[in-house]
Amino acid sequence: MITARALVAATHRGPLIPRLVTAAVTPSQITKPALKSLDQWARYLSKAAATANDGSFAAFTHLPRDRPWTVIGIETSCDDTSVAVVTSDRRVRALVTRHQTKQHEATGGIVPTAAAIAHSMALPGAIREALETAGIRNACEEIDAVAVTRGPGLAPKPLVGVHHMEAHALTPRLTQEAPPEFPFLSLLASGGHTLLLLSEGLSRHTILGTTLDDAVGEAFDKVARTLVLPWLPTGGGAGAALEQWAAHATGGYAVTFPVPMRDGRDKPASRLNMSFSGLKTSVFRHVQTLQESDPAAWSAAMASTEPSSGIRADIARAFQDAAVTHLADRLDCVLAETITVRKVHPTCVVAAGGVAANQVLRARLGDVAGKYGLRIEIPPPRLCTDNAAMIAWTGIERLRAGLVDPWALDYVPKWPLNEFKQSESARL
Repeated sequence: MITARALVAATHRGPLIPRLVTAAVTPSQITKPALKSLDQWARYLSKAAATANDGSFAAFTHLPRDRPWTVIGIETSCDDTSVAVVTSDRRVRALVTRHQTKQHEATGGIVPTAAAIAHSMALPGAIREALETAGIRNACEEIDAVAVTRGPGLAPKPLVGVHHMEAHALTPRLTQEAPPEFPFLSLLASGGHTLLLLSEGLSRHTILGTTLDDAVGEAFDKVARTLVLPWLPTGGGAGAALEQWAAHATGGYAVTFPVPMRDGRDKPASRLNMSFSGLKTSVFRHVQTLQESDPAAWSAAMASTEPSSGIRADIARAFQDAAVTHLADRLDCVLAETITVRKVHPTCVVAAGGVAANQVLRARLGDVAGKYGLRIEIPPPRLCTDNAAMIAWTGIERLRAGLVDPWALDYVPKWPLNEFKQSESARL
């Protein structure tokens, strides 16, 4: 496994990491020689990591008490290579994110093997740039710990394994002027998860509602693909493209889609959960019918490559309205359940994850929170999507609680948040 401590050590204390590929590649362009070179690189870094790992675990548990901690965070769980330097007094000294948008747009979605290779190519440079931006001259002296999405590390410092979704939930505690206090309600909406949580403390998150099928972010992506919406040059992927097209809707093409599970809002088994598969299928079938019944109209609608009014914009807005209403409905139900049944009064509502960057959703969630006299806390859009600042900050929160992880730490591809316990980490 390629470790961050090896990457930083190679970049700042020893030979430069070889530049294997000089341009972005698509999956079809990945050659056997490139894979062989990558494998040789991984073995080199693993050897460096083994050397750096000599010594007792106690050597990694001494954190400064006379100044704020400086933590480097690394996020590589999906298609963004992100590195951040964050301090325990809530300053983001550097945030470097290398996107793979163009690479994955060509295939209409993320290809895991291509993403992994792109991470391996981008990570050394991203680490170097983040350290330079933060003014870090000697990483081994100035970096106090490394927080990762259950992956790389840096010696001789504490290694803190971070749950990706907990990091999303804790981001407002970094970004907001008045950090949210526990307990709070969390809506985590992304391409891989849609969760409604009661967050009562570090590693203490109770799942109150979840999607029964597709995540809301996946539904946004698939509908954008159905409508053949070009991704934006500014990034954000298919979901951001759909939001921009929906903003140009005029209603000239009259279409609505049913809000999922509205008939079952009062049923105990379903009133707190969500579903987006049926909504996604409704859009697909509507477009398919339109293509067959009026091919000329669809062909005309496809003429525009930039967000503009027309059939595709109206369909995008109709889908977005139904999806956002579904999320708002479920937040309303969960707040009522939490306050009246569980007798827990949350301090606020937190929304995070890539879909929380959607401006329409942010406004609707704020309305629901206001109904209960609560404020809504949402990070800036750039910190809603996957980023290393949230990983570094969560590492700081765990360090404050005296939690570090063994060097044998491995990644966990399936890790339900309600099964994530503090006991999995060693205490300082």
